[in-house]
Amino acid sequence: MDIDKSPVTIEEFKRHLRIYTDEMDSELTLMLLAAVEKIEMFTLVSFEDDYEDRDKVPFLLKAAILLTAGRLVENPTDVTDRRISASQNLAEPYKRWDRVNE
Repeated sequence: MDIDKSPVTIEEFKRHLRIYTDEMDSELTLMLLAAVEKIEMFTLVSFEDDYEDRDKVPFLLKAAILLTAGRLVENPTDVTDRRISASQNLAEPYKRWDRVNE
């Protein structure tokens, strides 16, 4: 996915993290796109196909992306955790169960 098609803009993500400079934009973009992909994998939603307009993406999904991306920035090390996260709880209502076996 291209950052221009992300349901959350880099500006929204930086405001979420309270970052007001452009010094980390490339790293933040990587974390944001990884978070979008993670939420897509969890929900089986394709933000490019299912939500052509980023303004129509539900706030719960945007919040799930922000939480996931923020966690990647806060703790850039690899962790194994099988507990349900807050971001998964936010995204759960939008899970596309009809796509599970595709």
